[in-house]
Amino acid sequence: MKKITYTAAALLLFATSIFAQLGTEGVFDARNYGMGRTANAISKGVFAVGINPANIISYPANKLEISTLLPFPSLNMKGGTSFITIDDINYYFGGVNGQARYLSASDKQKLMDIFSGGGTFGANISVNLFMISFMPDPSIGAFAFSVNDVASVKLNIPQAIADLALNGNPAGKQFDFSDFDLKSWYLRSFALSFAKRIFSTEEFPSDIITAGVTVKYVQGFYYAGTDAVNSRFTTGTSGQIEGSSDFRGFSAFSSNFGVKYDFDPVKREQNITPFPEPAGTGLGLDLGVNATLGNEWKLSLALTDLGKIKWDKNAAQFSATGTITIDDISNQAQRDSLKDKFVGKSKKIDSFETSLPTALRLGVAKYFTSSLLVAADYNIGFNDMPGNSTKSRFSVGVEWKPMDWIPYIRSGVTFGGLYGFGWSAGLGFDINILEINLATSDFNSFVSPNKAKYLSFAIDTRWKF
Repeated sequence: MKKITYTAAALLLFATSIFAQLGTEGVFDARNYGMGRTANAISKGVFAVGINPANIISYPANKLEISTLLPFPSLNMKGGTSFITIDDINYYFGGVNGQARYLSASDKQKLMDIFSGGGTFGANISVNLFMISFMPDPSIGAFAFSVNDVASVKLNIPQAIADLALNGNPAGKQFDFSDFDLKSWYLRSFALSFAKRIFSTEEFPSDIITAGVTVKYVQGFYYAGTDAVNSRFTTGTSGQIEGSSDFRGFSAFSSNFGVKYDFDPVKREQNITPFPEPAGTGLGLDLGVNATLGNEWKLSLALTDLGKIKWDKNAAQFSATGTITIDDISNQAQRDSLKDKFVGKSKKIDSFETSLPTALRLGVAKYFTSSLLVAADYNIGFNDMPGNSTKSRFSVGVEWKPMDWIPYIRSGVTFGGLYGFGWSAGLGFDINILEINLATSDFNSFVSPNKAKYLSFAIDTRWKF
């Protein structure tokens, strides 16, 4: 049997010790979720908060909108991987009639191909606890206030881990773990928004430009993530292991979670409440403009989540650096040294900072008829914080209401970004003063569940007056 070194286990030990306590994050309402997560030009009212504050004031507009936990909470959730399907998981890890499956050479190669270039696991959840918008008069503008919980995890798995697990560590081959990345957090934001018409004319009353701003106070209840990873090793011709380790990570947890670090002699009790003590706080800013041209076109531009969070409660740094040389894997002292070099040690720090998931959002929409809307978005993040991606994402969505008694029918596709391709679908019910929307951004998971890589669901309700 080929020997599996302690190296991969040590790296994964650091990841698992953090990952066991992670959550998820999301930002889109169910209407836009069903349109391929296309939202920039067509979000409106309370559901424009976090996307484009200029859209809080829309035409025609409701004077008052409220979204809360009744009749249904407004939430969305998504989770899965970028590289492996449920069929693959069942085949490689499900066994055969209760027994382990023996992997042939072609099976191993296929699994290696699945992990080629590494892979990403992502999960997120967003819950709108309370949202309200009020437009006293179009000449004055519109105001909105919201309280939103988001949690997210993003884990990038290097291909070297699968290679090591399947093929062992043959002499002369280098295993590089520098692609490993883990980031996650749980945040609550209190957002105050204002939008106002900044251009209109009597000659062309349907041509309107609005601008908006949102100021956010953000509470962070936990953060756990790597800051830099540059670790690798090689097995020599005589079986010795040589390499280097260089990584750093940070974490901070609310005192209510009862997390205890190795360096902390104080035993902490878990006390989960709806209002935990923050582990960090920060300020955020959203800026946006929206142009309505006639009764057909909408154009949108927004910069969202400009700002930072300072984590200063129960903050810790994990780090390891140095060279590795092991010539006797049975030697306990050498194994302990290997673990220390790859897992590292933690220490208390006063504080550290993380950026909010800053992003640029562009959107365009066209109403072909009063019942048919087509919209397109372009989004790109300026960092790789949870819920964000520096990979461009493009999406196209359609909303159609064929008859009064038929609900809104929505669909869309998205490309790029953190999750890659997705096919969305959704329904919307407008019942006088109450609006209810249901959607999934991965409709293919319902059509062919065993081929799915991601599962998602969104629901929201809005009271309109």
